[in-house]
Amino acid sequence: MAINYPIIYEIAYQTYDINEFGMASFFVLVGENRGLVIDCGCGSFDARGLVEKLCPLPYDVVITHAHGDHCGAMSQWDKVWLHPREYDFAHNTEHLVDMLHQNPALWRGAMERGIHIPMADGSEWNYPSSNMGAKEFYELDDLKFMGFKRMPQFLPLTDGQIFDLGGGRVVETVYVPGHGAGHCAFIDPSVRILFSGDCCNYNLGLGRTSVNTALKGLLNLASHRHKFDRNFNGHTAPGADTAGFSMPPTTLDDCIAACRSIINGTAEVTESSAENFKRAVVHYGAVQVGFNPQRIIDEGEEPVDIL
Repeated sequence: MAINYPIIYEIAYQTYDINEFGMASFFVLVGENRGLVIDCGCGSFDARGLVEKLCPLPYDVVITHAHGDHCGAMSQWDKVWLHPREYDFAHNTEHLVDMLHQNPALWRGAMERGIHIPMADGSEWNYPSSNMGAKEFYELDDLKFMGFKRMPQFLPLTDGQIFDLGGGRVVETVYVPGHGAGHCAFIDPSVRILFSGDCCNYNLGLGRTSVNTALKGLLNLASHRHKFDRNFNGHTAPGADTAGFSMPPTTLDDCIAACRSIINGTAEVTESSAENFKRAVVHYGAVQVGFNPQRIIDEGEEPVDIL
């Protein structure tokens, strides 16, 4: 029987990862006085109702970037925090809906994690072994996205902005443009976790900035690396993979090295195999970075020191 409810993982004390039918992950953090919701998923169920069961305190909702799989439930709230450079995307609801229905996790199986377990018959089980997409694993056929019947008020996120949840739990905003022009990540030093959205993962797509701007953002994030040990992105259990994991520990350094190699011309560039989104791709370590070869350094930009 197909699963018809979101899967919740407690990844640290009072820190919850909500896997929304393999399409996206969002997070609920609970402090002594307040809570914080990081992203809100696709809007395919009553996200607000679930959040308020996990967090019986006043709370804020922050959005890493305005893609439909990260802000799809935002109309369930009156106010959300979002970087101003994402406002234009957030108001383009037709595009947001298209992104929801084109989510590759709906059809693509879980990615190989390199964990191989010997079986009694001598074969190996590759974990996760599923090659199913979310539509085959979850009860999604009749699922209706709740849509964008009304827009919340957008409150402006800024680099360095803090959210004090009480009891020593203070979450910091870090501006990391690249995947989105106004993409922000969030660091909670109390549990030493980075919540990176889509700005620092094994499949980094630079859709709205130059590679040079993305590298600046990643270097800004790297200046905070002493505050976190684990990096949870916005897709911790994609497709039919029900086990949520953080990103490999080299992910940030690999993303930085990949961007540097693109800028200095040493990268080995291939083309993405995705039919609906052609782009140049560079593989480095644990990551692949997709980018527009016409936007390596935009006109008027000051190049990052790539040495």
